[in-house]
Amino acid sequence: MNLSAAIRECKHKPKECLLGVFFIIYLLFGLKPPMIVAQFIDSLAGKIGLLLLVVYMFLHHHPLLAILMALVAFDLIRRADLTPGTSPLFPYELTESNKTDIITSMNRGRFGYTLEQEMVSKMAPLVRSDVTLARTTSYKPLTGNIHDAASLTGAN
Repeated sequence: MNLSAAIRECKHKPKECLLGVFFIIYLLFGLKPPMIVAQFIDSLAGKIGLLLLVVYMFLHHHPLLAILMALVAFDLIRRADLTPGTSPLFPYELTESNKTDIITSMNRGRFGYTLEQEMVSKMAPLVRSDVTLARTTSYKPLTGNIHDAASLTGAN
């Protein structure tokens, strides 16, 4: 179809041309649906309604307008799904702190005295000596060949 035929058709059906322009604007600008519309479209009834509207457009209007309507319907469903708070499970979703509380309550009282705690208590106690005692000893530790490694303490 050439441009002159499209213009002639727009003169006979201006409402369809205007609707086509609105569909193109909606697709190009990426407008998000309002929350009420998004909640309706995100439901099963809203998706079935959009599908019936697309089928109606294919049966009773210009095919190009029906294809645009199908694209708009697909995009509207996608954008309504991305709107926060419209998921059917939204009130039941858990926050991270709720998940942590639930897991902590499952583990509470389950492990009284762990194997790790038992082995640490059986180990010999670590002896920490006085720093002045280490300075007054008669021997000085020697380091072997350190292969040009840097000292961590800054002393050689």
